[in-house]
Amino acid sequence: MIIPEAVLGYGVAFEEVHVFTTDNTQLSKHAIELHSIFQEHFSSVIFSITAAKDVALPNTTESQEYFEEALLQWYIEKAGIETPYICITGGTKTMPATMQQAARFFGAKDIFHLLSDTPPKDNPTTIEAVRQFVKDGKVKFISMGSEAGWESFRSITPRHLFSAAINDDTLNSLWWKQKSELQPVSKNIKYIMQSVQQAATGQEVKDIPFSMLRLLPPEINQWLSQPLDAGKDCMWVKALPKIDLHCHLGGFATSSPLLDLVRSAAQDNSTLKINTPPTPPEDWPLPTAPIPLKDYMHLGDANGSSLLTDPGCLAKQIELLYQHFLEQNIRYAEVRCSPDNYTTTGRPAWLVLQEIINHFQLHMEKTVSEQPEKACHVNLLIIATRKTEGDLSSISRHLALAVTASQFNVTTTRTCTVVGVDLAGYENKDTRPAYFANDFIGVHRSGLAVTAHAGENDDAESIWQAVHQLHARRIGHALHLYQAKDLMRTMADRRIGIEMCPYANYQIKGFYPMPEKENDIYQLRRYMQEGIPVTVNTDNIGISAASLSDNILLLAKMLPGITRLEILELIRNGIETSFSSSLSKKRLLKLMDKQVFESFIKNNLFSI
Repeated sequence: MIIPEAVLGYGVAFEEVHVFTTDNTQLSKHAIELHSIFQEHFSSVIFSITAAKDVALPNTTESQEYFEEALLQWYIEKAGIETPYICITGGTKTMPATMQQAARFFGAKDIFHLLSDTPPKDNPTTIEAVRQFVKDGKVKFISMGSEAGWESFRSITPRHLFSAAINDDTLNSLWWKQKSELQPVSKNIKYIMQSVQQAATGQEVKDIPFSMLRLLPPEINQWLSQPLDAGKDCMWVKALPKIDLHCHLGGFATSSPLLDLVRSAAQDNSTLKINTPPTPPEDWPLPTAPIPLKDYMHLGDANGSSLLTDPGCLAKQIELLYQHFLEQNIRYAEVRCSPDNYTTTGRPAWLVLQEIINHFQLHMEKTVSEQPEKACHVNLLIIATRKTEGDLSSISRHLALAVTASQFNVTTTRTCTVVGVDLAGYENKDTRPAYFANDFIGVHRSGLAVTAHAGENDDAESIWQAVHQLHARRIGHALHLYQAKDLMRTMADRRIGIEMCPYANYQIKGFYPMPEKENDIYQLRRYMQEGIPVTVNTDNIGISAASLSDNILLLAKMLPGITRLEILELIRNGIETSFSSSLSKKRLLKLMDKQVFESFIKNNLFSI
C-alpha cells in the first residue's frame, strides 16, 4: 500500500507510475493486486511494475551490481528525457541508495520518502483505508529536494545506446532481463563522472577537440587514438558532423546525372552554353598521375558561368548542393561564388548575389523547421579571380560587391550572408597576392575576412604575401608552406587556418601513394603537428568526384597512421577558422560537441 499512499498523498496528479523491485516471493501476488488497484481506482494512470530477475535481495556485491545495472536501464527507459518524481520508500538500504544515484545521474523533480508512526499491524490494507490514512495525516512526506541530473545522461535513450525491450503492458508481464544481456551502464556513467570530476578539480586530462569526448569510456578513447581505417570507418566518418570551408559553387554538378538535373531546370534554354568538358582519366578520381591545374579546371566547363547565368539553373544548383551538404552531415559551409560571372542583361551582379543568398536561406529555413538537427548553415565568400592583363575590372566589381554586401550582414541571426573574399585563379609569380594588396584595402576596412589560394602552384613566397600583405586569415591549399619554417611558426602563432582538399591536391599535384610519388608526402599532418589549424575540405565536389567524407577517408591512404582523434581535430579546426561571427561559432561548437558524441552512440561504438 506504499504505492497508493504516495499517489494519493503527495499532492501531484501523476500521469504515470512505475515501480522497480526485486524478484521476491511476494512479487506476483503484489503485482496482480497493484494492477487491479490501478485499473479500478486510477484508470487514467499508466502503471507498470518491473523486477530484476533472480535477485531476491541485493545482499552481495554481485547481486548489487546487477541490481544497479537493471535499475539504471529501467530508469532511462521509463523517464526518457523527463525528470520524474522519485519515491525511495521500501527495500534494503542499498535499494533506495541506488535509486538516489539514478536520480543524481538522470535528474528528478523531487526525491521523497514516506514515514508513519503507526504500528505495522495498523497499516492500511485496502485502498479505502489508504484514503483515510492519508486524510488523517498519518503519512508523512519527507522531501529531499530535486536533482538537476546531467543533460548528456538524460539524452541517452535505449534506442541509441542500451538494449530496450521492456514489455510490461499486460497484467502479469513483468520485465525479466538476464544478467548477461545487461550492458555496463553504471560502468560507463561512473567513468564519465570520474572524467568530469578530474576536469572540475583541474587535474590533468587529455587534450581533446570536443569536450564531450571526455564522457566516453576508456575503450573508445583508445579506439580514437588508433589509425583511421578507410574501410571500417566509412560509416562513422559519414555520421560525423562536419564543416566545409573551401567549396566552389560552380564546381558542383559538373557531370551527369546532376548536370542533367541542373540543365533541365533552365528558364531559357536558348541562352545556355552546352559545353562538353574533357573526359577525366579512366582511373579518376584517384589517377595514377597528376593532371595540370588548367586541365583540372576544364573538367568543370559544363557548369559555372556556362549554366549559372540562367536563374533556374542557379536555383537547382543550389538546391542540389544543399541536399548534398545534408547527406554528408555538414553543419556549416562557406560556399565560394562569382556573381559577376553569372550576370546577363537586366540581371546585374547584385541581383544574382541576392538570388544565391535567398536560395540558400530558403533551404536553411526549411531544414531548420523540419529537421533542425540536420540543418547546415551556409555563408558565402565572393571570389576575386587573379588577372595581370586585359580587363581587370571584374576583380574590382567582385570586391565592391562583397564590400556592399557586408553592410547587410546580420551576425546575430541564422542568416546566409557574405562573410569574406577569396583570391582565387591561377597562381604564378606574376599573380602573387602582393599584386592585389591595394585592391583589398576596402575589404579590410569593411571588416570582411580574406582567404587566398596560395602555395598550390607557386612556392612559399605566395603564402608569405597572402599572410603579410593581404592579411589573409586562411590559406587555400598551402602545399608549399613547409618550405618556410618561420612562416609556419607565424601561422601557428596567429592561428591562420589552412584549407586542404585531399582529392584535389592528389589529382593536381600528386602525393603518396600515387606511383612515382612515394617521396612526396602530403604535409597536412606535419602542419597539424606544428600547431597550425588545418581543415579538410572539398574544393570542387563535382570535378574531383569526391564528397567531404571521401576527402577525409582518403587521408588514411595519403597519410598512413593518421588517427581518428586527429580527424576530429581537423573538424574542430573548422569551427575556429570559419569566418562566421563569434556568437555563431559558440552556437556551432555546442551543436558539434553534442553531435560528435552522438555519432558514437548511433554507430554503436560503445560496444567496441
